[in-house]
Parts: sequence; C-alpha cells; structure tokens
Amino acid sequence: MIAYPKAFKKTAREKPQEVQQPKDIEDVQVWLKLTNEVWDLSMSNYYFDTWMWQFKKMPGVLTRITKLIEQMNSNKTADVAENELRKNLDYLKNAHEMIEYAQEKVENALRLIWARRKELK
Repeated sequence: MIAYPKAFKKTAREKPQEVQQPKDIEDVQVWLKLTNEVWDLSMSNYYFDTWMWQFKKMPGVLTRITKLIEQMNSNKTADVAENELRKNLDYLKNAHEMIEYAQEKVENALRLIWARRKELK
C-alpha cells in the first residue's frame, strides 16, 4: 500500500473548481501554457510532500546514530559513518538553497499576479 501525504488525500477528495474558459485565441494559448506550468508546479508540490514524509524520519535516525556512536570501537566504522553524514549534510544544504530560491520565485510570481490584476481592473 502506498502511503500518500495527508494533503494529497485531501485534494483528491475535493471537487474540482469550475474553470472559466478563455474566449479569444491569444487567451487560449496563454491559458494552455499557464495551466501546463501550474500542473508542473502541482506535481512538484506532491513530490515535495513525499520527500518531506521521508525527511520526518531523520530526527529519530539521528538520535539512534548518536547513541550508536558511543558504542563505536573502530576507526573504519567512524570513517563510513562520517562520510555518510557529510553526504547527508550536503544534500540538506542543497535542498535548503533550492527551497529558498523557489520561495523567492513563488513570491515574485504572486507579486506579478497582484500587479497584473490591478492593471486589468
């Protein structure tokens, strides 16, 4: 059985919102491109939720690793554990940078939408 995040289950049960269809050709082309990009964004949100589900295991794993370090008696074991922890730290730093970058881009897009709505009024 696949464990889906709660957010995915909630949106799967919701009724789809009624979408206004554009009237002229230029609007149709923009609408199609925009809905395609929004779909890609929705999929990335789903994968992020899946990643977060795995990420929530980390505190428990790190607690167990900390306890096991006290029992460690070999430098080779220490080398392996250190390499894996350093790799994990690199992944976390990269993820943090990507999240900050994506957050800035989303906030910028929201500002552009707000400005465009003011123009259209």
